[in-house]
Amino acid sequence: MKCEEQSFKVEFHSFSTNIVCSGEEPNETVDYEIRATGYSNKDFMLHPGNLYFLQGTFFPTNTQETYNKELFFEGFDRALLGTAESFCDSLANKVGVTGIGRVLDVDFYVEEQMQYLKCNASEPDKVTLYAIVQHCNFHPETKEATSMTVEYCVPPLKHLAGSPQVVKKGRECQFHGYVKDFNEETNRYIVIVNKVSPTSGHLESAGCKKAVRVGSQVPNDRPKSTK
Repeated sequence: MKCEEQSFKVEFHSFSTNIVCSGEEPNETVDYEIRATGYSNKDFMLHPGNLYFLQGTFFPTNTQETYNKELFFEGFDRALLGTAESFCDSLANKVGVTGIGRVLDVDFYVEEQMQYLKCNASEPDKVTLYAIVQHCNFHPETKEATSMTVEYCVPPLKHLAGSPQVVKKGRECQFHGYVKDFNEETNRYIVIVNKVSPTSGHLESAGCKKAVRVGSQVPNDRPKSTK
C-alpha cells in the first residue's frame, strides 16, 4: 500500500538541462545550463541521456548564473523524443518561446547579413528592429509575481514588415520566436522573432460590469434575473 501511495505521489522534481544557441558564429554552439522543474509522480520523471519535448513557463533571472534560470513544466505533458546518442540533428536554436510583455525600448539597426532581402541595389537598406521587453508571471515556488526582461530581434522579413508600426515603446505585444543567444553584457536572452502581434493591454479598460444575480436557468433559455 505504501509503495502504491509513493508511486501516485505528485510533487516537484528538478533536473539540469541546457539551452543550446549558435550565437554569432553559426558553426559553433554555446550551452547555457538551466533548471527544469516538473510537477508529476515518479513515473514521469526525466532520465539522463534522453531527449524530451517540454512545454512550460520560463523564468530568466537576468544574471550571469544561467543555472538559476528555471523552466516549470507539467511532467505529464513531456514527450520522449529518443536518446541523445540516436539524435543526429543539432539542438542549436531549437528552443521556442512565446510571451506577452511591455516594450521598454526600441532600436533599429542595418545589418549586412540582411541586405540580401533587397530586390535591387537602389532599394533602401533593410532595417532590423531590436526591442527590450519586460515580462511578468506568477512563480510556482515563491508564489509571487516575477518580472524579467528579454531582447527580441525582429528581422526585416516580408511577413514582419509592419512590425515597426506595432512594436513601440510602452505598448504591450505578444512575441513568438526562438532563443538565439545570451547577451552577457545585459544578462538577457536574445530571441529571433518570427511572429509579433499587438494586444489591447496598452489601452485603458472600459471598466468591469457588476455581476447580476440569476435564478434557476431553463434549458435552452437565457438566465432570468431575480430581485
